[in-house]
Amino acid sequence: MSAITFNVQDVVFWAAYVPCDSQHKDAVQLTLEQIDVIRRLTEQYHPRLTLCTSSEDIKSAHKQQQMCSLIGVEGGHSLADSLAVLRTLYHMVIKEMNRIGMIVDLSHVSVHTMHDALEVSKAPVIFSHSSAHALCNSTRNVPDDTLRKLALNRGVIMVNFYSLFLTCREVSTIADAVELIGTGKWTVDDLKKLAGLNFLRVFQEVEKIRDEFRRANVPPYEEVITPRPKDNNCTSQLV
Repeated sequence: MSAITFNVQDVVFWAAYVPCDSQHKDAVQLTLEQIDVIRRLTEQYHPRLTLCTSSEDIKSAHKQQQMCSLIGVEGGHSLADSLAVLRTLYHMVIKEMNRIGMIVDLSHVSVHTMHDALEVSKAPVIFSHSSAHALCNSTRNVPDDTLRKLALNRGVIMVNFYSLFLTCREVSTIADAVELIGTGKWTVDDLKKLAGLNFLRVFQEVEKIRDEFRRANVPPYEEVITPRPKDNNCTSQLV
């Protein structure tokens, strides 16, 4: 906590991540336990840390000089479905996330899924920890054509400072990070957006889309995902 406080951050994204080998076993339970740990950690360090689930929460915490804890679930296996099924039904998943006001995070996904999600989502999306593929050709990074689609979507990409994704070298510098972000003419307003207002704008637009769905009385998307054969996994099936 002292290191985080020293950096004077306003928001921390905690990743509720569980191993891929938990898929079709206990991924959901482990994910819920990770979320519980994040919540208890936030409570332990309250009021320095506070749980934020809306854009208004973030603005309120900033005024109170508190640091927001935001929770992200990392990995399709946490949904208890195979990635093949998720790829088949991603339209339903993205639409439901839009409906309930959940931010779509495309870090870690394939380029094909990036494009498909950007086509489907009515709300802006984010890449919470990705870098530019043109500068470092890691499969974890985002190609230029996808970045252009992201701009049309009004989404945000947050640069991953891990060396192998930033420069494809073992060691990177602050100068490398600055070069990736851009060295053009920055106004004070530009710097404010870079420091967090762009993400806050995305959050507010996600909530706006959610509210539009509510006013239109859009029901939950309840398409049934066909379960795998019972002998292929450790999950129960109710018939």
